[in-house]
Amino acid sequence: MVSLNLVILITLSLLIKNSLCQNLPSPTTTSPTTPSPTEALTDAEGFVLIYSVNYIFVLLNSISVAFILVRIYLRWRYNKRKFSMALRVPFYITLLDALLVMLQFINIIYPTIYLEILPQPYCSVVAGLNIAVVSFIRFMVAGIAISTYLRVCRRVYFDYGTYDWKIWLIAGVTSILLAGSGYKNYGPAKYWCASTISSKYAPIFSSILSISVIGTCFFCYYNTIMEIRYVRKDTPEISNNGINCSSSINSVEKNERIEARVTRKVAGYILVFIIQWIPSIPYEVSTILNYRAIWTFVLIVASINLGGVGNAIFYVINEGWTSQGKDSTFDTESSTPSSASTKRIQTGKEEEEEE
Repeated sequence: MVSLNLVILITLSLLIKNSLCQNLPSPTTTSPTTPSPTEALTDAEGFVLIYSVNYIFVLLNSISVAFILVRIYLRWRYNKRKFSMALRVPFYITLLDALLVMLQFINIIYPTIYLEILPQPYCSVVAGLNIAVVSFIRFMVAGIAISTYLRVCRRVYFDYGTYDWKIWLIAGVTSILLAGSGYKNYGPAKYWCASTISSKYAPIFSSILSISVIGTCFFCYYNTIMEIRYVRKDTPEISNNGINCSSSINSVEKNERIEARVTRKVAGYILVFIIQWIPSIPYEVSTILNYRAIWTFVLIVASINLGGVGNAIFYVINEGWTSQGKDSTFDTESSTPSSASTKRIQTGKEEEEEE
């Protein structure tokens, strides 16, 4: 990842150099009626600004992604390969962010060097993969938000499998089908490889999807946070002397507090996702209105990459700067249905013994 950041800095300087030299006279003169193959890209309004902002924020995103992955790996090793939900969620999102960083870099490195968009059929492949990964991130976080809401607010527990593979499967299949349905419309766009469809149905559908996903995540986030606040106010401090309450009550209260702590951490990453993808709505609306201003491109490339930075900040807030120290949330398994049922069975047995 360090080498990737170095390459980004080199290509950024190359982009500025090419932009300064593009108006210099060429040693071989061509007919004024013959269009230059790079004319469309170099003459595009805001080309240097958009690409410069893109490189800067891709650099910040790649640093954040590397930081989170290394920290989670070290914490995973220190906790004897135990992986709590508070660590799995940022790990999932960061893995997908890493794919997005690599695809963005591929999408902009070729135009920086050759001053022309990636040729076909590679351009269609890169555009399709970009759309698939972006959709994957959206559906993955939406699935995490919905499962968290059901678990915390509705007390509905599902078995999502090891490392939540069922959520991965649903989000992955849905994003692949969605991206594959428009493969014929991918190719060179104004600044990079993207969807080139002229119909307004695609951006309208994309806008509806963005609003639906963001709205769902916001609904789940708000209700989850309200439930956590209610639990924190309603649950008394845990007594360690065993006089005022039985050990079973202490165990239930401890599980509730750990559950609230885990959920609060997960909700933080959902909030970052909401903030990250809200700027995509004006970008898609401007596409529908056929008014693609430069600021919409700058806003979308900045916001997409700031998601990784926001996740890194939340990770430091949740876990601290050091990778050592016991993870206070890894001993809870209340996010899984098996542990939830086990807790209810244990509580039921204790109540029968008291009777």
